[in-house]
Amino acid sequence: MKRLLSYISFLLSLFSFTGCQNNSGYEEKNGKVYYKWVNGGNYKTEYTLVEAANPTTFEVIKQNLKVHLARDENHVFINAKVIDGADPSSFEQIKDYYWRDKNQVFLLSTDDQKYHVIDGADPDSFEVIVNHYWSKDKLNVFYSATKLPDVSSSEFEAIDNHWGKDNDHYYYHSFRLGLLDYRTAEIINAYYIKDKDQVFFGNKLVQGADPKTFQVNKLEYFGHDDKNMFQWEKNKGPITEEYKNTYIDK
Repeated sequence: MKRLLSYISFLLSLFSFTGCQNNSGYEEKNGKVYYKWVNGGNYKTEYTLVEAANPTTFEVIKQNLKVHLARDENHVFINAKVIDGADPSSFEQIKDYYWRDKNQVFLLSTDDQKYHVIDGADPDSFEVIVNHYWSKDKLNVFYSATKLPDVSSSEFEAIDNHWGKDNDHYYYHSFRLGLLDYRTAEIINAYYIKDKDQVFFGNKLVQGADPKTFQVNKLEYFGHDDKNMFQWEKNKGPITEEYKNTYIDK
């Protein structure tokens, strides 16, 4: 009974917090624009003055639980902050967290309520390839807000959220795996890749790993071959009895 009451109490607090989040957004008071938000520490509603906003021309562009966008005749705002350099008249959404104006492309970060300008991106030809990770324009490829150096967008293929390739190399996020043998490369999971001679954790060589017997365990960023255990790219030494019992003889 105590567990049930505790669970019901948890659900009520969750619904209450979600309701508070739904109350966030922009509000005009006494001729000024405020951004209303919920303090995660005490669930109290707070108001932050949007100092640069002109209430006469202010309009909301998009709102959800984590991020709010608005503009007036001079600025674009993310929550209470000005997006520096954004042109309000041409500011529009591309897809998901990607936005553009006539001059540049922006990637919004909902977790820290910030934004990133994607340097070198052409707003006219920019498109999102996979979710909010891979993107490209007529010349370049980007992972998140980082441009991949010397990668042609016409040759690039996004494999999943983490891995991509062109005609010569594999890429882990924005890193090129220059030491990986392209012809024998095999993606193991979101973190590991191997070729005929070696294993990589992301773009880092896994020292001493045998690609013929290497496999990951259920934690996905731990693995082993026929002799040793590995944590990320680190060789943790010979397989212990505890590891064997937990991950091999299961």
